[in-house]
Amino acid sequence: MMDSINLKRKVYLEDVVVLRLSLIVLLVLYHSFCIFSGAWEVPKDYPLIPIYWWIAKTSYSFMLETFVFISGYLFGFQVQKNGIGIICFKNTILKKAKRLLLPCFFFGVIYYTVFYDLSKPVYEISYSIMCGTGHLWFLPMLFWCFTEIYLIERLKVSYKVVLPLLALVALCSFIPLPFRMSNSMYYSLFFYIGYCIKRYSWGVRRFFTKRSFVSFGILYLISFVIFNVINNYLVVKLLNVNIFNKLFHVLYMKFFTLCYSLFGMLMIFSGINWLFKESRIKLNGIMIKLSGLCFGVYICQQFILKIIYYQMGGLNKIDPVFLPWIGFVITLALSLFISHYILKTRLGRFLIG
Repeated sequence: MMDSINLKRKVYLEDVVVLRLSLIVLLVLYHSFCIFSGAWEVPKDYPLIPIYWWIAKTSYSFMLETFVFISGYLFGFQVQKNGIGIICFKNTILKKAKRLLLPCFFFGVIYYTVFYDLSKPVYEISYSIMCGTGHLWFLPMLFWCFTEIYLIERLKVSYKVVLPLLALVALCSFIPLPFRMSNSMYYSLFFYIGYCIKRYSWGVRRFFTKRSFVSFGILYLISFVIFNVINNYLVVKLLNVNIFNKLFHVLYMKFFTLCYSLFGMLMIFSGINWLFKESRIKLNGIMIKLSGLCFGVYICQQFILKIIYYQMGGLNKIDPVFLPWIGFVITLALSLFISHYILKTRLGRFLIG
């Protein structure tokens, strides 16, 4: 079975379309519930709901890693299709700067103006916007991932060397670096795995099957639950000011996060490819259209949720049990609607098209 289709001269990878739709739903779900996980400030007088903590943590646990993975996967597909010659300064650095950094800066100015203190020094505001304000941090981080592939291919380093090296780099991603380079140290491994799978034509439908879906799913659940139980009830309580204890805690968190994120990513990737292999999913024009709106949804969703949770009155009248579900439905629908109409403008197509 083919793993891509041609629609109006554009080639769409079936698994990427479904993955992207699944992940954007998880992203909006996570941000809708993250007020209960400690990631965002809890609205005044709202209680903590344990099951919502688990929903937020689970939806986040492999979602961003898989987003990065499919970016590498798509880039690998482009190299496979058009040849290694497309990895040049113009196509990799300049093109990705336009695709990722321009939206980061443009929407970052708006985000900072709406949600942050404009009385801060100009250099501090500028640096924050350049690093990606709010959820926009993901864009400069992803730009560095493309830059690293450019350097790896220019230096002609074998994937057999790069993969273990990036795993070690991911464990050291707690080292503070500017402009989201620290974040890219962690996520580059996932980007490169996706890149290699498509670049070197590793058999997706042959290896990522029902059996691998179940196996990776079990490994994900075990590592995710163990990490959260130990982190919440043992390590944090035993941690003291000793520098070695702190270093151990950081490395422990990085290691387990890396494990369950990798297993979760491979679980959902295996599951979707297995379903396509068994013809249980059929791609259609609506799914492709919605997939094309996902970048816009990513840009819009946090704006909408922040306004709902922190700038609209009357939240105290909404039962905390229903608030995140209401936020999720409204945000997903509005983000799709706004993205659709943004893409009808020339500026919108230039920024997120």
